[in-house]
Amino acid sequence: MAPTVRGNKQTKHLELTYRRRQCIHFYHYFDHPQVGLGHVRLQSWLPFSVTLVPQRRHWLEKQAWESEGIGYVKDHNCFVWMEDLERAQKLMDEQLKTELARDAR
Repeated sequence: MAPTVRGNKQTKHLELTYRRRQCIHFYHYFDHPQVGLGHVRLQSWLPFSVTLVPQRRHWLEKQAWESEGIGYVKDHNCFVWMEDLERAQKLMDEQLKTELARDAR
């Protein structure tokens, strides 16, 4: 169900109603220098909600290699070995605390 504006012939006013609609989203893919790969999803109907979706494994890969020097082996989208699992887990925990909207400026 999605909100839509419809005219009411009896009251001659616009009304906000909910009806079953086909979902259409617009996607913008990005490669941010700190966060890495991700996408932004914008829904095409009111209230035009925006969802920011960073690829957290790619972000961890950038953190582990570029800033921490942690060795790892990756097979497609899966880390099959990581030199320091405790430090990698701390990096992932820090990601969850990051306010991406403020840091994206």
